[in-house]
Amino acid sequence: MRLQCLTGPFTLIDESYNANPASMRAAIDLLGESRLAVLGRRIAALGDMLELGAQSEELHVGLRESLVRNHIDRVYAAGPLMKSLFEALPAQMQGKWAMSAAELLEPLTSSLEGGDLLMVKGSNGSRMGSIVAALEERCALREPAAAS
Repeated sequence: MRLQCLTGPFTLIDESYNANPASMRAAIDLLGESRLAVLGRRIAALGDMLELGAQSEELHVGLRESLVRNHIDRVYAAGPLMKSLFEALPAQMQGKWAMSAAELLEPLTSSLEGGDLLMVKGSNGSRMGSIVAALEERCALREPAAAS
């Protein structure tokens, strides 16, 4: 659940194990720098960063700059802390916000298209790993073959 790449109709970067502001920005940068298929989109599915204390809302909203700078096409967000970030995003970037990862699964799944690049990240307690597991099963995602 740390920088695992899975491929199928779309590519998924699994960063669902842990999150803090620095690792979240690094993952967004990676998504922004990653090569896309011709018609693909960069999509971030983000869960709450937990245990950040009194500055939690400000630190979540602070991710907006990284998402915009990296030309992320759509953001799907889960959790009460991610709501502030989601609401601060430009309208064209807003995919869907849900209270939990479980509630985000269907809207996210139905939006994915061939060639998309999806990065899933959040603190382990936000349960974003459940999205990865469901997509892996539903979409027959697998690890890419090792280069010879």
